[in-house]
Amino acid sequence: MSQQHCHGCFVCCMPWCPAVVDKASGGVYLEGHLERGIVPEESVWEHGGGVGENGCLLYLHKMNLQLLRK
Repeated sequence: MSQQHCHGCFVCCMPWCPAVVDKASGGVYLEGHLERGIVPEESVWEHGGGVGENGCLLYLHKMNLQLLRK
């Protein structure tokens, strides 16, 4: 699991449930269960300079489920 704080947001990348939350208000910008998991260690995010959720970019690396079956 990867957790980071930046520009007033808390970003948490878990394999099946990423989330972006406003630290001050607790408002949830993004949260939910994914159909296919991600690899948190290979997923990154950055804040592009907007306000709040505007400008938060997530680059999620999808799990290769074929490799996990072997």
